[in-house]
Amino acid sequence: MAEKLDLRLRATRTPTPDLDIHDPAQVRAWLDRHIDAEVLLSGSLSDQLALFSADGVICGDLEGAVDLGHEAALVALIRSMGGASVSSRFRLAEVMVPGPHGETRRAAARVQLWSDRPDWRAEVRLFGETADQVGRWLSEWQELSGHGPDDAPDWLRELVDAGRYRAGDTRMDEKPTGPPQLRPTFLPPVSRPLPDDPRAFLHAMHLSLDKELLAGGLDHVIAFIVRSDRLDRWDIHSFGGFSFDDVLSALCQMEPGDAVAVVHNGVAELPDGRSLRAIMSVCELGPWLGRRTLPLDLAGSEPVPLRPAYGELEPVQDSWFTRATPLELSVRTKGPEA
Repeated sequence: MAEKLDLRLRATRTPTPDLDIHDPAQVRAWLDRHIDAEVLLSGSLSDQLALFSADGVICGDLEGAVDLGHEAALVALIRSMGGASVSSRFRLAEVMVPGPHGETRRAAARVQLWSDRPDWRAEVRLFGETADQVGRWLSEWQELSGHGPDDAPDWLRELVDAGRYRAGDTRMDEKPTGPPQLRPTFLPPVSRPLPDDPRAFLHAMHLSLDKELLAGGLDHVIAFIVRSDRLDRWDIHSFGGFSFDDVLSALCQMEPGDAVAVVHNGVAELPDGRSLRAIMSVCELGPWLGRRTLPLDLAGSEPVPLRPAYGELEPVQDSWFTRATPLELSVRTKGPEA
């Protein structure tokens, strides 16, 4: 007889109105972005679940959710959560895959589970880590599938085996996310006319911004929005329960604007094969998107910026100034330095 465990899990829900949860390609693209952000920026992947429902994507951290030796119980928990409102459910985790010469290699695994049958489908991708904890993908995604735990290799079985346990109390507490945490600064207007090329705007913006970021670091997202009478700077420390695009669109649509530039952390792949932390920027100006990447060499005591790289211009597909967003923001301004 299967053991019964009563487990409670804390999770966060992110509204995703633009995501078709019934489209496997869109779900896979969402997971790609989610896993990339964690693996490349931290060099690891935490144990978590991802449930795709009509009300948004629910993510929960599974670290420490059960006692040691009972990790397979999490599979029964995931299969039982959400009921009919969940269209697909995934377990995300780091696994150790045997190599051809007896060594083990780190890999990211995303395992799709179903609530009404023991089938499973897994995708696994090898990754490594540099000295400064930057992740690097070492392979493409490889697919496996099976019916029950007997079809899974030993290193994956714990993520698909639910036969020993059955779910009891499967209540899930959603963490209160609250509104986004934003800090505005209202600056004098930028010089007119604006350039036609958003990359020129990024170049001018970073002439002074890079000094600030290299001196103090960057641990959040910064958005600059060009208004007719001022330049808005928004330091975004938390997106709350909303997506990046929803928050940025709400900020852009508070008042008419002409351009927006966003600055965030990222990872740059250099032509010599190195992966380095980087300051990434994207600017929407008129019909075009421009991108800038500033790789940072962190081998010494101080970060050393390398030569910035600018990507090819991209047409704007869904403008932050016009796209639909469930979030509405407002602020009272008192002019520069308010």
